[in-house]
Amino acid sequence: MAALIAAAAGANALRTLVRRCSKDTVVELAAGCVVYQDLKLVSEFEHSGIHVGDYRVVSLDMDGDIVEETTRQFAQGGANERIYVSCRGEDAVGDTAVAKRAREMIGKSRDYNFIMDNCHQFTSGCLTGNFENGDNFLSFLKTTASEVLGVDNWRLWAREEDIQRQCKAASREIIANRNGLERMLRDHAVERSSLLESSLDKLRVNCGIEDVDAFLGGLVEMAAAYGGDLPWHDFETFDKWMEDDATVLKLD
Repeated sequence: MAALIAAAAGANALRTLVRRCSKDTVVELAAGCVVYQDLKLVSEFEHSGIHVGDYRVVSLDMDGDIVEETTRQFAQGGANERIYVSCRGEDAVGDTAVAKRAREMIGKSRDYNFIMDNCHQFTSGCLTGNFENGDNFLSFLKTTASEVLGVDNWRLWAREEDIQRQCKAASREIIANRNGLERMLRDHAVERSSLLESSLDKLRVNCGIEDVDAFLGGLVEMAAAYGGDLPWHDFETFDKWMEDDATVLKLD
């Protein structure tokens, strides 16, 4: 029941749940932010690049080519397909000048060396403009990112498919407990039950066609049908439920 109550609070509720359930994640990327992933073949080493916008990453590959690829392609080269993002507080942090510098390097090449002239040195060069820097290890790159972008932590990116999975899970909870939710709403606002029914129908349709934006819009409509802000003081057990339940709305 708590899952549907949270979902009915509106579009932002789902994103709040993602952050609450996985405290070290970030939902949106920023143009010019630094991203990295663990390498698949070489343990304890990482591959880094610059997110330049539109879910595309520019990086120096092991052939010495500076390439642009999708975030999905970038992730697939890693050990666990997870992307870590430069953040300030809870949000990704970047700079459009950094993204511009990275784009200008696409198609060029360098004399790649795994230790002395690698992807981290290239990524650091995008931050500062000095591509002959000494940031050959991720720890050095992170220090430069802190100085240039004000980075104070690194978070795992909750990729779009993760958010979509959250939408599906919330929708299943709402549909499975529809009768209970309708009873609760009739107790509080009888005249709004017909509006709620329409909203629930739209949520079911949008979940079926996997339309995430429309699903989130349906949550907003549901909250509006209920009357705006839900009376959270009526649901004091919600936080305890989130802490105790190890299966609902959790990221891998």
